[in-house]
Amino acid sequence: MNLRLVPDATAVAEAGAAAARAAGGEGLAVRELSEPEDHLRLVAVFDAVWGRAPEQSLSTELLRVIAFDCGYLAGASVVAGPHGGAEEVADDGPGDLVAASIGLFGVTHEGEPILHSHITGALAEGRARHAGFVLKQHQRAWCLARGLATVQWTYDPLVRRNAYFNAVKLGALPVQYLHDFYGEMTDAINAGHHSDRFLVRWDLHSPRAVAAAAGTPATYTAPPGAAAVVHEDADGRPVVDAEVLRAAGSGDVPAVLVGTPADVERMRVEDGATARSWRAAHRDVVPGLLGSGWRVTGLVDRSSYLLTPASLLTPASPTAATGADPA
Repeated sequence: MNLRLVPDATAVAEAGAAAARAAGGEGLAVRELSEPEDHLRLVAVFDAVWGRAPEQSLSTELLRVIAFDCGYLAGASVVAGPHGGAEEVADDGPGDLVAASIGLFGVTHEGEPILHSHITGALAEGRARHAGFVLKQHQRAWCLARGLATVQWTYDPLVRRNAYFNAVKLGALPVQYLHDFYGEMTDAINAGHHSDRFLVRWDLHSPRAVAAAAGTPATYTAPPGAAAVVHEDADGRPVVDAEVLRAAGSGDVPAVLVGTPADVERMRVEDGATARSWRAAHRDVVPGLLGSGWRVTGLVDRSSYLLTPASLLTPASPTAATGADPA
């Protein structure tokens, strides 16, 4: 198989300019992390973000291999006050990274070359400066410069802020539901809960991605007749509407909405039983719909996934043309 890729010069220039604007506007600089001392800094960032268990610590030897020729390894550092301010807060010491990201080269089952973005995390200072968005724009430019047109990653479908970031801020939508993707996890955030994940595909050339990179987030509107199949009750618990689910199965509704909890990470600490009930509700609804030809086509009101039957999507629709296997 010949995987030699030819970059699109116009797209590369557009993405590079967008990445530079994003970083400069937040007073950040992004660099590839190629040296062993950088890898120690990256591990420290991720350990601080996730409270990772010893068995989850990243090997600096593996990071060196990824950086050498097997993927994407980048970090963001503060170089100035946000929005071009004169405040100089750069730190060249061991703690200069405020966010970092790792990705691996891959080839899908269909033979498409991709980057799998494995993990991206930011410290409080990085989050305040939208370092996640800055890193993703750097990643987009980096991939396009190497001829890659698609990035994929996984995230927990219940984490509303991540759903919003992916669908709205980046223009990337889920294509597959993966049960217990990582098996049992023991870090401070995920311990004691199933590691179900959505697989997201980011079409780097799509109008949504191009507009998002230029500062125009994606917007999604539920069509007339869309019905909520999972929603939140007054006590924050999930409710699965069996009647709507049956109507979806028989093709009697044009779209359905699957709600998410306001803050599932806090809920796991304060009310683990309710957090697990949200997982069960999604498991009862989402995999079956995706398996019968429905697709995630947006995020409505910052809180609910919009699912639409593939039969109602036009062939040109980026969501319909992903080629992903149904869950």
